[in-house]
Amino acid sequence: MRSADAAIAALALVLGCAPKPPGSTRGGDEIASAPRRLPTGATLDPVGRTTPIGQYPLAMVPTPEGNRVVLLLDGYRDNGFQVVEPSTGRVVQTILQPASFVGLSFDAAGQRLYASGGNQDVI
Repeated sequence: MRSADAAIAALALVLGCAPKPPGSTRGGDEIASAPRRLPTGATLDPVGRTTPIGQYPLAMVPTPEGNRVVLLLDGYRDNGFQVVEPSTGRVVQTILQPASFVGLSFDAAGQRLYASGGNQDVI
């Protein structure tokens, strides 16, 4: 899978990751069939599988191999990153860190992942 294809698949994955509404019986790996109304009044009708992920993913990069996507979680409680397989929707790994915000990148060799430490001023 090319990096561009992985990025598109990951974007589709993230856009389809809406929390379950109260009383919903929809599972995490079922096909989304009901439209979702946003607070702005717009309606989203996601296609495909939804995957429960961590809070507030503000950054996303495909892995160098192109078969996984790394999401940077910038939520109120949980900060860190998650590795997700777009082909299955499975969260492969979650690594929490004390703080994070937006910065996420692999080095040029594709061997190391750098994540910002948010208000801790670390990488």
